[in-house]
Amino acid sequence: MAPKRKIPFLLYISITLIFIFLTFFFSINTGSYQLSLPEVVNILFGQGQDNSILVLFEYRLPRILMALVGGAGIAVAGSLLQSYTGNHLADTGLLGLHAGASCGLIIFMSFFSQKFLYSEILIPLFAFSGGALAAVLIVYLAKSKNGGINTNKLILIGIAVSALFNAITLFLSLRLSKDTYSFAASWLLGNIWGRHWIHVSILIPWVALFSFLAYHLAHRLNLLQVGEAFAQTTGINVKRTKNSALILAVALSSVSVAIVGNISFLGLLAPHLARQLVGSDYRLNLPLSALIGAGILLLSDTIGRSLFEANPIPAGILVSFIGGPYFIYLLLKNNRSV
Repeated sequence: MAPKRKIPFLLYISITLIFIFLTFFFSINTGSYQLSLPEVVNILFGQGQDNSILVLFEYRLPRILMALVGGAGIAVAGSLLQSYTGNHLADTGLLGLHAGASCGLIIFMSFFSQKFLYSEILIPLFAFSGGALAAVLIVYLAKSKNGGINTNKLILIGIAVSALFNAITLFLSLRLSKDTYSFAASWLLGNIWGRHWIHVSILIPWVALFSFLAYHLAHRLNLLQVGEAFAQTTGINVKRTKNSALILAVALSSVSVAIVGNISFLGLLAPHLARQLVGSDYRLNLPLSALIGAGILLLSDTIGRSLFEANPIPAGILVSFIGGPYFIYLLLKNNRSV
């Protein structure tokens, strides 16, 4: 029997980019105001009607970029968190990081949003602070007697921490104005709310910088998969590497969900699909996870707007509709292998 040929990494990247490209143009043409492909091309080359230019640059393009960049950030964060915990079922939403970030966001909106000019630029700071606090609580409570992470307790503790921060978020939300409460409820359902260029300018540099730093850790993360004892013999600082992975995961997930909404299961789904295609080498897994996460979130947002135009369904609900059953499948698969 002939050996199974391995599909090149660049082919997977190319297929994913083509998928994103097609979804991108489908998303541009989704809505009550139709934009044909020739119109989009004309606009990009400096031509086109004023209404078409307004719709493309002020409404469609910022939202599309938010979905792409936010999806990539959540996916990379999920991959880093799975490396840190040594648990492939770890997800930024399940482990409470999203709940912490949302709590930070609601605190910002409740007490600080009206006190600063261009207050949107403070959103990443408050979201990161909330996510970091959640991460510290989870890591502290999940530590075993030998100082390591008890992966069996990790998800349960994450659920408990999520419940705590969600309760605080709900309490503060009830004290908000009607419009702000409506926004908070929409955010919790995973609605992509950051639709302006100010949000694009916040999210892209943050995700680009920390994704680059994450990729810089890839070789050391590969060594950790073999075992911490082996990794130490190669000269890397195991504790510093794991802490760096955790900090980057918190930073990426917190700012991403703060801008695009509470998107659960994407940090689990995208890294798993990438691992099925290219294996556990983080030099390959991280970039492919980012592209898959970007494509899934953009497709979910586009479907939610196109098929349910009168009452759009938030992208987070559609991602959970896929990710929830997949998580159950992974749990059942792991139980059979034990």
